[in-house]
Amino acid sequence: MSLLERGRNVTVLRPVGRINLRLAGLALFYGAVGAVALALVVLIPTLTAWTADSRSSVSWLEAMSFAGDGWVLAHHGRLAATAGGAVHAVTFAPLLFTVLAAWFARTSARALLREVHDAGRAAGRGWHSAACFVAGYAGAGVLLALLGKTGPASPGILSVLPGAVLLPVLGFAWAARTEPESAAFGAAARLWERLPVAVRRAVRPASEAAVVLLVVATVLLSVLVVLDRSRVGEVNALLGAGTVGTVVLGLGQLASVPNLALLVTGWISGASVQVGTATVAAGSVENGLVPSVPVFGAIPDPGAFPVWVRLAPVIVVLVGGLVGFRAASALSTLSGLRTKLLTAAAAGGLLTLGLTVLIWLAGAHVSAAPLGNAHVSLAVVPLLALELLGGALAAAAGLHYVKVRRSHV
Repeated sequence: MSLLERGRNVTVLRPVGRINLRLAGLALFYGAVGAVALALVVLIPTLTAWTADSRSSVSWLEAMSFAGDGWVLAHHGRLAATAGGAVHAVTFAPLLFTVLAAWFARTSARALLREVHDAGRAAGRGWHSAACFVAGYAGAGVLLALLGKTGPASPGILSVLPGAVLLPVLGFAWAARTEPESAAFGAAARLWERLPVAVRRAVRPASEAAVVLLVVATVLLSVLVVLDRSRVGEVNALLGAGTVGTVVLGLGQLASVPNLALLVTGWISGASVQVGTATVAAGSVENGLVPSVPVFGAIPDPGAFPVWVRLAPVIVVLVGGLVGFRAASALSTLSGLRTKLLTAAAAGGLLTLGLTVLIWLAGAHVSAAPLGNAHVSLAVVPLLALELLGGALAAAAGLHYVKVRRSHV
């Protein structure tokens, strides 16, 4: 009898490989919430402007469609808009909204990871929840793109899928990094350990240098806007957007500040920047028409720059030196020159790759509309690589020899 009674108290555990339907449903829900949160951020000011502006001629459903359009653009999707009897494909991702999307995905993923942790072994494999989370996010994104189709613009459903998959993956990984007790943290840690040592050491200095370079570019952009604020105001007045329209236009330009800072970063490296039909080269501004966006009024007048402005690439070289210094200083004095140079090169390479991708994302393109383009020339890739890697290797080598000399004194 004692054996029978003991058998009644045995707990049967669900096999680890089986999907927990409750957590799968929660993962789908949390993923959808992370996606919809960004749409609400776009929807609230849009509906406020639609309600407050007496000149608005669109229906409430068309006003709501702008939330779907904004969500698609933030995920680097494509819109099809009709203007002048022609259909134009619009690609422009306000990077501030993209960062917000990643943050919302991370917040939702953290809540999901806590649910998975509380479920214990019954949660099944960790990737089940991650896959359902991404599916919920992407599914909600498709529905938001369909909402955008009710308005004047028509989002491309397939064009939004890469961003709608990549951003929740990044958000989930970001959340896993802050939840060390989750299974996802252990999986991410194992993947991290498989990377080469030089790459792991290079991530932090590359990230710090990227922030420094973007801050410098943002300060330069702010100085240009302040110096040419009268012309920026004139462009805004010509648009005749009214009080509400001016506020909404200002918020849109504010969301595009990271994009503009990255365009300035490309220019600092020595590459030319195309804005409409005007070209801002390393040494001069070539005359042309620019889009009717107030902030573009800060572009300097056509003509040659002063000699000291042409030395702007030195800033990128100095940032590369910062990368090399930070990468090499994290190593011990006994580390060889080869190790320090390899780490510095990895940091400079990561920074070059990251900035190249961001500069590409920052651009705007409207098909068959020359005034709708804003991008940095492809020369930015070799220029960034040369300046950042050169500065990083020089700084790492210099720091190594200084440390060696001090150790022998």
